[in-house]
Amino acid sequence: MTRTAAFDERADHVWASARRDYPILVKRDLQTLHWRFDDGPYRHLYHRYYFTRRGEIVGYAVLRLEQVNGNVIGRVVDYLVVRRFLAPALALIIAEVARTGAAAAVFAQWLDGCEILLRRLGCLRTRSSHRCGFKLVDP
Repeated sequence: MTRTAAFDERADHVWASARRDYPILVKRDLQTLHWRFDDGPYRHLYHRYYFTRRGEIVGYAVLRLEQVNGNVIGRVVDYLVVRRFLAPALALIIAEVARTGAAAAVFAQWLDGCEILLRRLGCLRTRSSHRCGFKLVDP
């Protein structure tokens, strides 16, 4: 998991590699990611990451640190990962949020089939929506 300042052509590789792994998916190519995260007035709030395995790009994630009730939380705004690497990618996302010192990781969206993986990683659904939260261990 490597941080990047903005999305680049690697995003198109992720889109081409992962899009067939999910039955329903909003387009997430480079143009769409630029529009959503790199070109808007809130671009400075997003932390962008690429996932690689053996030198190949297999996914990306977007995090945003926010103040909620006096605590910092890490909101996982978006991610797309080749399905066979989804479990390790989710674990790396949670570890990155913990590294920032945030009190919790909140998954604002999740891909089809990841709810079981999130539960195995210690997450729990905090509302009747599709959001899952993860309370990090106090250092």
